[in-house]
Amino acid sequence: PLFKIYPNPTTGIVNIEFTGGAGRKTEVLVMNLVGAEVFRKEITDTVVFQIDLSNQVSGLYLLKISNNNQQYISKVVVSGQK
Repeated sequence: PLFKIYPNPTTGIVNIEFTGGAGRKTEVLVMNLVGAEVFRKEITDTVVFQIDLSNQVSGLYLLKISNNNQQYISKVVVSGQK
């Protein structure tokens, strides 16, 4: 994929570093395991984008990145407080 997600697992802050394709509109969506949306944002021209999930309960989340009719899904683990 054209991005890196770190740190994973995380205590709340997740960084998405895009490694190619500046100028693309990209939608970032985070869902919990029952499919409820906990975060959504459309971004453009971003190299590193940060998501704060520290207000969410510990557990597994699905991070979906969509651009140019392509979708990437990655698991993100939020573990405990700092």
